[in-house]
Amino acid sequence: MAELYSDPGVRVETYRPEDAHDLADLFHAAVHGIEEMVYSANEREAWAPTPPDYQWWQQRLNEMNPHVAWMGGELVGFASVLITVKGHGEESTREGHIDCLYVAPDCQRRGIALALFNRCLEQFLAAECIAMTVDASKLAQPFFRRQGFEVVAYNRVSLRGEHLFNCTMRRNLS
Repeated sequence: MAELYSDPGVRVETYRPEDAHDLADLFHAAVHGIEEMVYSANEREAWAPTPPDYQWWQQRLNEMNPHVAWMGGELVGFASVLITVKGHGEESTREGHIDCLYVAPDCQRRGIALALFNRCLEQFLAAECIAMTVDASKLAQPFFRRQGFEVVAYNRVSLRGEHLFNCTMRRNLS
């Protein structure tokens, strides 16, 4: 695995398909580790059904090719990005979107999300994106505010019979 970003104790590497099962479990644990007062048990189950659909995750992770964070030999987080082109020819611009960023619940507040975010930012800058966006959960909004994002829209997402709330946040890069 080629190392892409290094922080004290955190390595961010390229995705390996053999890690898909563990990443699905990490996602499930991260969502279900959110406190009841932030998202209810029903909302968390709608967001991350039990058990995870490992076949679906394998396909999704293969398509999104996420950055994967490791600490002390343990898989502790992952993030993925989308880059869209708006306009045509010389008038075109690129925007980056953080599709997902999850950290294992027992590893939060240790610089893992920041290491993953920095790798996403490097990818956006290399692609000459003019801005980046994220649809941040209630729990993630303070983290993204600290990274210079501002709320541009509040969203109500219907998922498996539940309504979850998040917000679209944006940070200019140019």
